[in-house]
Amino acid sequence: MHSSTLGTGLKNDHHGVFLKDLKRLQCIDFARNAFKWPFSKLTFQSQLHSLRFLSLEGNLFTSMPINLADFNHLRLVNIRNNKISFLTNTETNDIEKAYLRLKGTITILLEGNPFVCSCDSLNIVKWLFNTKVKLDRHENFSCLFFDDSLTTTFEV
Repeated sequence: MHSSTLGTGLKNDHHGVFLKDLKRLQCIDFARNAFKWPFSKLTFQSQLHSLRFLSLEGNLFTSMPINLADFNHLRLVNIRNNKISFLTNTETNDIEKAYLRLKGTITILLEGNPFVCSCDSLNIVKWLFNTKVKLDRHENFSCLFFDDSLTTTFEV
């Protein structure tokens, strides 16, 4: 379902009808579908016990689109190349809960998101360096200062 403009159709699926009967689904590729808003808690309700790989790359998300702590077998989440400028404490806590619940077997791909480097985003920079969750850039991500100059999280 890659590049299928599902962002338009699924934005109103508040009851999780689209994936409801696909209870054994292990891999979902929703890359480049113009998704903007986080998914309803019910969107992946039928896949909480089966889903292993989720690709949400190249959409328009500005925040973490799902709560990873809800899944029992998720191993890889690709949210590269979205519009996520920072992760909230709640989002990083949910990622850490998922890591513990899944016994350290989860990888999150974050590269290509326009992280902001400022005092307000200091928590995410610290989290990138301290988390045991496997990340794609080994804690070294691009980030923008308030004056739009580009740096990396290693340099902050």
